[in-house]
Amino acid sequence: VSMPSNGFIELNRSYSNQNRNIRDSEVKTERSAFTPLNGYHPLSTDENVYGAINQLEDVKEDVAGFDKIESLTPSSFSSTAVIILCVLIGDMARGVLFPTLWLLILSLGGGKVYQGMAVSAFSAGRIISSPIFGRLSEIYGYKQVLIACNLFIMVGCYVYSMSTSVTSVIISQFIIGFGAGSLGVTRSYVAEKTHRSERTLYMAYMTAVQYAGFTMTPVVGAMLSALAYRSSIDPNNKASLIVVSLNQYTVPALFLMTTSMVAICLLYSVFVDVTRIPPSSTPSASSTLAASTQQSSINDMETEKKYWGWTESDIVAIGGCILNITTKGTIGVFETLGLMYVTSHYHWSSLRSGLTVSCCGTAGVVFLLLFSILLHYFNDLDLVLYGMVTMVLSCLLLTSPLTLTTTSTVPLWQFYSSIILMYSVGYPIGHTALLGVFSKIMKSGPQGQLLGYFGSAGSLARVFFPVLAGVLAEYCGDTVIFIVMAALLIISCAVFVASKEFVRNVISRP
Repeated sequence: VSMPSNGFIELNRSYSNQNRNIRDSEVKTERSAFTPLNGYHPLSTDENVYGAINQLEDVKEDVAGFDKIESLTPSSFSSTAVIILCVLIGDMARGVLFPTLWLLILSLGGGKVYQGMAVSAFSAGRIISSPIFGRLSEIYGYKQVLIACNLFIMVGCYVYSMSTSVTSVIISQFIIGFGAGSLGVTRSYVAEKTHRSERTLYMAYMTAVQYAGFTMTPVVGAMLSALAYRSSIDPNNKASLIVVSLNQYTVPALFLMTTSMVAICLLYSVFVDVTRIPPSSTPSASSTLAASTQQSSINDMETEKKYWGWTESDIVAIGGCILNITTKGTIGVFETLGLMYVTSHYHWSSLRSGLTVSCCGTAGVVFLLLFSILLHYFNDLDLVLYGMVTMVLSCLLLTSPLTLTTTSTVPLWQFYSSIILMYSVGYPIGHTALLGVFSKIMKSGPQGQLLGYFGSAGSLARVFFPVLAGVLAEYCGDTVIFIVMAALLIISCAVFVASKEFVRNVISRP
């Protein structure tokens, strides 16, 4: 067994003395560059050779639609690390600003409605950019698109640090959100480099990184803000660091800007992009497999049942986007009202609230890293349902008949229980399993645009529901929105249970 420089595995062995039917055969297979995820190692024994031949059906999926995928090299480890950093930055753009966003808006004369608008602006930017960046990654590869994403985040952070009005804060959030639309790109990288049967597990690993950026970095932002405050930096200072504002409200944004700058340098110097070469005039083993798989996909589309012009796969994809809206909308409500709720009801500091969310998020990350154990006992469809049911309980814990008619609040233990169920169990498990199900609709090839639409659906929820949460909190109290979200989740659970077998049949097709 040898590994030529072009990345193909060439197997050319004779087994006549072992009574096998392999005679001077040459099998060329293309494997993924995503080594840290799929754990692939070059074949080195006869037994592995025999096992590789039995996995040709899996190889057909890996090379579908491509004549060549980037070869296996040591640089794939560093490339994966860069992808992980980009995933972290994409949601750190939201998490690290969480403890100070509300305080900045208050200092500029804004209220709860403007807080909802600022949170929504971030997601509005993501809605627009996610499918665009996803499609561009399918055409031009991943490197240039991820560089552009980080440049947008840097510009948004600069505008945020120089904000003198609530309007400029909202604009900066839109720009940062536009740059954070790389989620579909990074998820496509994972989906393209892993086998469909393993996709939910590896999506869980990447979601753990994403979730760490969203839920664990608030404590970083809170600590940086506290450090700036204790250093007696004037909150109105606009020239402390060259031409950017450096104060307790803007230090987290400058930290995010610096991290994006590091990511751009690594993308230029370390990251090895996927290179796709058009099929050659002489058919190779890989191009023959790709053509066979493409024809099989076409036949599947032709024979798939249609309802009102929509194929079964289309219906599952739309249903997945709707569930994504429901789950993302719920976490968006918690994100919007979280700091306001604990500030007004429990008189917490931004540091304590950021630390609480980070601790719960850490537990959620641990669950995601142990996702393989959960998949051993439950399938991904069951985990979607269990996650949504847990989110329902979390919302109901923040409601009581007393809080509907008075300004009273729920007991502190009840609040802690709600936050733990939402951030540590319900959302990370349910949403990650949903992402794994969605990624199995398309059997092979790059999925940047498809996963971009999935991300845009979630961002749409984070545009609408934070604004709704801010309005209802302003005029109806903090409790009503949690009742609304619990009702939507209950309806989603009922529809999901009714269509569970239909979804299972669609995603399990070969």
